[in-house]
Parts: sequence; structure tokens; C-alpha cells
Amino acid sequence: MTAFAQILTAADGSFWHPTIERLEKVWEIRVKRDMPVILQTSYGEMFLDDKGDWTPRAEQAGCYGRERFGHLTEVLCKDSVYAFEPQLSQGYVTLEGGYRVGVAGWLRHDARGELQGMKQIESFNIRISHSVEYDISAILRSLEEVETIPNILLISAPGEGKTTCLRSLIRALSNGTGKHSGVRVGVVDERGELNLATWNAEEPNANVQNARETKLVTDLGLRTDVVTNCRKAYGMQMLIRSMNPRVIAVDEIGRKEDFTALQEASRCGVAVLATMHAGSLENVQRRLGEWDEKLENCFGLVFLLSSHWEDRIAGRERQFTIKEVYRSASIGGSLVHYGGGFGDSDFSGKRAKTEDLFSGANGENRLRV
Repeated sequence: MTAFAQILTAADGSFWHPTIERLEKVWEIRVKRDMPVILQTSYGEMFLDDKGDWTPRAEQAGCYGRERFGHLTEVLCKDSVYAFEPQLSQGYVTLEGGYRVGVAGWLRHDARGELQGMKQIESFNIRISHSVEYDISAILRSLEEVETIPNILLISAPGEGKTTCLRSLIRALSNGTGKHSGVRVGVVDERGELNLATWNAEEPNANVQNARETKLVTDLGLRTDVVTNCRKAYGMQMLIRSMNPRVIAVDEIGRKEDFTALQEASRCGVAVLATMHAGSLENVQRRLGEWDEKLENCFGLVFLLSSHWEDRIAGRERQFTIKEVYRSASIGGSLVHYGGGFGDSDFSGKRAKTEDLFSGANGENRLRV
């Protein structure tokens, strides 16, 4: 049983049992006080009835009552909401295994108007982490053309696979790719989502009688070092000083200080892999423009990611796709757009497979990798 399945069992095993049995098909669980539970699944949107059974019809859904909601809150926060105040004030809680729980509700401020924490939680958005291997072959082929690894930015709307792609890329660079030998990778995991560690069953500790310990197993590659639970800018500086990385990876950059630290890492000869919430390159350029930054000065390659479901009735796996690629002046030429969006004329209105976007078969201006 996974760590999160154990959490649901502790919260209300009989109610959550139908969901636990299908947890590999669940991507998101939205729980609101006195409202129906909504699941985002491989089959589409589902609701839970009063017994916890799945139904696609909202009118058949039951309400998740206050008592159940309160107990779930206690379980998610390990019976100490106060201990999770720093995370709750940022709108999330991260559980063991990389499960991220978004929270919403009444915030608490002091007399000066500064945020103090969460006064009352009204809803949870539980994102279920899956060990999904992203097809990054197109990214790796693009790296074959360059002598050194450039700064790489992965962008997409929320929930489109940025973190999954970044995790796969970290592992590949750490273990080694076709042209590039494995390199030292430093990861700043601010929210505990990148390092999808698995906690093994408790094992006896030979050094302490009757004691138990858990063993942490990481899956981010042989040469990867991880700093968890610190701001990205500070973590990048710390890794450069202490671990001598060739590459640093961070998830969801967005503060001015993040880009300042990124540029400092570049001046130290360290490549940066990063993700950012954005629906297009223009959105990224607009945000950077607010800080008098230029995209081509920060990143050599930018990948726009997307995802879609295929054959939802059969419950097939979610498909992640690299939709567009941009190559900047830092690795030759001006910021150029390669590839194309799904459904444009070059693809005859069909969804292109990842490998088709970069083969050159659908247009002379495609990136050949």
C-alpha cells in the first residue's frame, strides 16, 4: 500500500476504499467541506457518493461532511495543524512521497496586515504523484547538437507535466545520455515534490534496541544531490558552494530572486534546468520584461509542454507531449520557434506525436535533433 493510500485509510478507510483500489487512475482529489468530492481520473471527472463509490453524475454525489473533513485535516497535518503553519500559509502541504495538497480557506493576518497563517481550511486539492516516465528523447536529441548543456526552461499551464518532465530529465543527465556522460546534478526541492522518494517498510535498527527506522530511496539519478525545504535562490547558492554541481534543477521559478540566482549560477559555469507556469513563450517574456530581463539571456532552450487523454473510456494512461521548442541566441541565432502546436496546418489537423515534432518531415524550419 502506498503512503497516500495509508493516509486515506487512516482518514476513513471504508469511504475511501473504492478510490484506493483505483488510485493509479487518479490524478487529483478535490475535497471541500459540506460539498461533493471530485476526482480527476483517467476516465474523466468522477464524483463520490455517500458510500465513496464513483459516479460520473454530479446529482448522485454525496456531501463530505464537517466531521469527515475535520478528521481528514488532522490526518493530513499529522494531528498538528500548527506544525504545518509555514506551509499552509503558502497554500499547500507536502506529504511523504511527493504528494502535494493545495489548501484554501480563511487566512489569518496580524495587526499590520501581514500574513500569519491559515485560520480555517475550507478545501483541499490533493495532487496524486505517479512515477511516470516522460518521453524526453526529443530534449536529449537536441542536446546532442551542443557541446555543453545550456540553461533549459520547461513551460506549460498547471498540471501539464512540467515536474514529471523535469524529474525525467534530471535522472537522464545524472545517469548519462548518448553524447553527454553523467554529470553532478544539484536539485533544490523547495516543496518536496521533485524527489519522489519511497519510504520502505520499517526495518530494525541494529544500533538501537527495539527501535525502527525508515529507509529513503531516491530515484533522481546516481549523481544527484537534493536540498529540500528551502527557497530556490538560497538552495542554488548553497549547492554551488558545497556540492560542486554541473547542473542545478529547480521547479516552478517565478520570483525575481530566482532569476538573479539563475544568472549567478550561469556565471559560475553551472547550467540550470527550471520549470515555469506559462501558457506560451509570450507569457514568459512578459513576466521577464517586468524585471527588465530577456529570455534569451536566461535560457538556451525552452520547451512548451502539453498533455492529453487518449481513450478515456478504456482508462488509458495520460499522454504527455512536447508541443513547441524555442532555441535562443545563447546557443546560436536569435530566439527561434521550432515545432508547432497541435492541429496547425503543418500537421493536417492531427495530433502530432512527440517524435514527429522534431523530425523535419513536417516543415523545413523544424529543429533537427
